Amino acid sequence: MARRLGSLGAVLITGAVLLAGSRGGGTPVALALSTVAPRCPVSSLILEYVRQQGAAGSTGWDLALRNAAPATCELQGYPGVGLLDAGARLIGVSVERSRAYRPANVVLRPWQRAYFTLTYATGGAGSACAPHFFSAYGLQVIAPESTQRLLYYSGPFPVCSPGPAVGHPHVYPLRSTLSL
Repeated sequence: MARRLGSLGAVLITGAVLLAGSRGGGTPVALALSTVAPRCPVSSLILEYVRQQGAAGSTGWDLALRNAAPATCELQGYPGVGLLDAGARLIGVSVERSRAYRPANVVLRPWQRAYFTLTYATGGAGSACAPHFFSAYGLQVIAPESTQRLLYYSGPFPVCSPGPAVGHPHVYPLRSTLSL
């Protein structure tokens, strides 16, 4: 009974807001009512590899966090990213946040994805990286406002050792579309 009255109460309040927001001629006035979705719990997120892109001496991975829950939720900011060794342990290389794009709020309906990109130097013949690289085997990703990690393994991939000539890997903020 209480649940039924709760639904009826919501209908009555919605009707009262709509009536209060109309002018004498019956034309509705635009009301700034916002519905804020809850933050996506890590237990409902799936980390997905989307694609790899590359240019001379650098690589970019597009990844996604998919909402596997039956309800809409939201994410905002940068995921935490760490490189993993063959034993799934963190490698002591910091991944810096790219400041090229401003973080946006991404609302995810069930099964929608929030995309992000990781870029890193891979070197190449004649580059500053040539003899200074290591192999990473996967990624640890921590969603914004979380402490639980999601893992992605890919097999060995070469990464330039950070330094003045090369820099650190970079992560870009979450976004609603694949393209930056």
